[in-house]
Amino acid sequence: MAKKTGSRRPAEFLAAEPAQFDALRSRLRGRICDVVYHAGSATVNEIAEQLSKPVSSLYHHLDMLVEAGLLLEGEPVRTNKNFARTYVAPARRLRFTRDLDVEGVREGIADVAASQLRLGEREFRAALQKPGITAGRPTSRVASGSMVGWLDDDQIRQVNSLLNQLASIFDESVQEEGRKLHAVTYVSRPVKGE
Repeated sequence: MAKKTGSRRPAEFLAAEPAQFDALRSRLRGRICDVVYHAGSATVNEIAEQLSKPVSSLYHHLDMLVEAGLLLEGEPVRTNKNFARTYVAPARRLRFTRDLDVEGVREGIADVAASQLRLGEREFRAALQKPGITAGRPTSRVASGSMVGWLDDDQIRQVNSLLNQLASIFDESVQEEGRKLHAVTYVSRPVKGE
């Protein structure tokens, strides 16, 4: 699946509705969004291939994502003798609303982050079991860690800037020979209440 660029798509789609958080509480639906937002659009067959899932197992999840407004249904594409449903991302990147004062937003974001972290743990454990996997080298496919430090506002801005640079590397990546689908999952937070 080649990355399909869409210059007309907005930079960000801000998830803010309870139904959107409910949909993203599922690790699989979160990963489906990852695939479609990165590609711009994808057929159900392409999504199934990327996720190593049977096509039939995805329709319920895709319908829920469309109903929540996180994905759009595109024009069907002819594949061999059949037509495949196509799904389109409404923006280049999915983000959460920054308005934390709306009821349910804080809990929704926390639930989605917890789901992403559980998926990250599962995928990390599976990656560690693969033969030839390395860690601690510049070309390693797996890495883990936790950092704690006393940061002032300027340092927090620096960390957030670095995280945005990391997100840009992933956003600009394309599927090509020799490249493997890779994920980074993180949370940044104060350790004690402010």
